[in-house]
Amino acid sequence: MESNNICIYTKQPHDDAELKSGDHVILAAIGGQRKLPKSYVSHEANNYFSRLEKHFTRDSIISLVRQFEGPGKRGKLNIKKASKSKVNVMVSQHPDDESSYKYSLGYLELGKPYAINQFIFNLDDTNKNNILTSLNPILIKADDDPQQVLLSFIESVKKMENYILILDENMPENLALFGELENKWFLAINSNAKESLALDFIKHIQQSKSVTVNDSNKSSSQVSTHQSISFDFDITSRVIAKMVFNFLALEKGQEFILNSRFDSIRNWIYTGEGENNFVSIMESDNMMKKRFGTLYPDRSHYIFITQIDRELVGLIGFYGSTFSFSVKLTDLVPGEILLNDVCGLICDWKNRKEYSLMEYVLQLTQSHGH
Repeated sequence: MESNNICIYTKQPHDDAELKSGDHVILAAIGGQRKLPKSYVSHEANNYFSRLEKHFTRDSIISLVRQFEGPGKRGKLNIKKASKSKVNVMVSQHPDDESSYKYSLGYLELGKPYAINQFIFNLDDTNKNNILTSLNPILIKADDDPQQVLLSFIESVKKMENYILILDENMPENLALFGELENKWFLAINSNAKESLALDFIKHIQQSKSVTVNDSNKSSSQVSTHQSISFDFDITSRVIAKMVFNFLALEKGQEFILNSRFDSIRNWIYTGEGENNFVSIMESDNMMKKRFGTLYPDRSHYIFITQIDRELVGLIGFYGSTFSFSVKLTDLVPGEILLNDVCGLICDWKNRKEYSLMEYVLQLTQSHGH
């Protein structure tokens, strides 16, 4: 193990042989490309952070924009890799009857709603004769027999071992939705009190030798979706701070970032212990945001680090200035200079390009010169 293999988060020696590559500065899931050297972040820390980063990309306020704009899995722009929202309850209003609503399980992908294959239970039906099905036409291949697909869907319930419960108080109390996507099952009900009733319907399907079903697909309608985001600002803030911290490490090196002056933010990012005295949301009229907020391509992510008064501060923004945050990295003593100039990283994820601030300014200069 080389002497410089010290993790910048745990400050412990580690073996980087387990790592395929270094940690991304801006998360790969939102289009980031530049990475730290493998020696900077240990396998242990990498594994720990992956859970926090999953929350950031799937459940934070950032995830809502990502569902509409992208990128998809691991930063892919291919439509087949587009990021899906969590499965949730969607409501559609009949175009000819404003008082008529249809509820279904589905997800958003690049801002478009898609229903999943599902059963619809009327919980008031004690004989369980009123089980409707709804199949997503997109999931049925051209040469498939829809009736066979339906039978296969019914058969798949018998192999179901567990499900994800979705509670939505906006649903009618007598309605339950039970659907499947990518081998995961979802049950949506109005409240916990209705779960046992819904389970009776599921068991009825599982135990029946034959089930009479009706296809409940209806005409087109206007769909709306209301997502339940379990937004944890503490986790989101720590992931935001980690990206800025990683960028400072990339710019200034491992020895610089291991200095004890950064232990306070380092420990908070890694353990979450203590108060968040580091990350804050930036208002639109913030002078720092106004100064740097016009330097990037449309809808890009960016990180800038500079000295302001007696603090070393990072500014990080996602999808243009849709979400911007300041990150206090350390205090400075009077007259101290840690950075001679502003350093920056611009992630133009739509074009799969990433620039340092100097690279981007140089490109702008050259393009204006032609």
